[in-house]
Amino acid sequence: MSKECDELIKQSTSGEDEPEDAASQADDPNAFVLRVKGHVIKSVEELPIYPVIRQVVNCSYEISRRPTFVKDTILVEDVRRVSIKMLGSLVSGFDMGSKEFLIDHLV
Repeated sequence: MSKECDELIKQSTSGEDEPEDAASQADDPNAFVLRVKGHVIKSVEELPIYPVIRQVVNCSYEISRRPTFVKDTILVEDVRRVSIKMLGSLVSGFDMGSKEFLIDHLV
């Protein structure tokens, strides 16, 4: 999976079909510009993986409310904590402002 992620980021940051606003940001060496399939990503919500992780979080909460889970409070807490941590890692990695940190937080 890590290989696929690296390849996707490599393809998306190759500079082909670079949008105009990305070109203006490229002048600032401190600017973090992430492109996915030619689109500049300005917020974590725009990342293609974001809705998938949100769905995992929602499903984990839904499943952990089932009667078979409710009896095991430690399991319920663990499942919920892990799902929230996935979302938090994505946000943290994006907020760090570099592709390397984002990849690090996703792996």
